[in-house]
Amino acid sequence: MEKNEARMHSLNSGISQLESLVRDYEEKVRRLRNSYAHISSEQGEFHANRNMVKEPILTSQTWAGRHAQSFEEIRSQMEVEYNLLSGEDTEAILSDMDAKILYFEDLISSARSRITSMHSELNLLAN
Repeated sequence: MEKNEARMHSLNSGISQLESLVRDYEEKVRRLRNSYAHISSEQGEFHANRNMVKEPILTSQTWAGRHAQSFEEIRSQMEVEYNLLSGEDTEAILSDMDAKILYFEDLISSARSRITSMHSELNLLAN
């Protein structure tokens, strides 16, 4: 009988720890999903504003000379970086976040399965 009580205590303790982990993982998934949605939303706005890098348009009447050419080169490089940031870089971040969401969802599923198994064992020991 004492052996069953010790095992039941161990199972209850294990269940509590796993439930705590599940809550922690669920919070991480919630935060990742919120961040994913926010980044996706901002990416669209960021991408929509990419033409602002080219403003104001410089002509020979507004600004010309060596400094104007240097400024145009800087703006061209900014446009390249802007496109990378609004495209490939952000997509890589979102992909990484998606993989982490799946990872934590798998951990949640495994922990819940283990909790169910432990509850079943507890019921057997109680009867």
